[in-house]
Amino acid sequence: MNFELKFCSVGNYEPKAVSLANKLLTVYKQRIKSFNLVPSGGGSFELWLDGQLIFSKLKSGVFPDEDELIELINAKLLRR
Repeated sequence: MNFELKFCSVGNYEPKAVSLANKLLTVYKQRIKSFNLVPSGGGSFELWLDGQLIFSKLKSGVFPDEDELIELINAKLLRR
């Protein structure tokens, strides 16, 4: 599993990005091959898994619920 989390550094989204990264690293531990935190702008907060967009604050207008993201990721992993 390769995660990439793009977050708006101008909007001070770093604490939310670090919290989500910590949660994902805790839940998926040994399954993660890479995890990149990418400072960005424009209000972005986007989580990618293996090159596929999992969540976008730009599209939804809200920050993700961490537990709901875990459920979404688990559902995608089951389909592999």
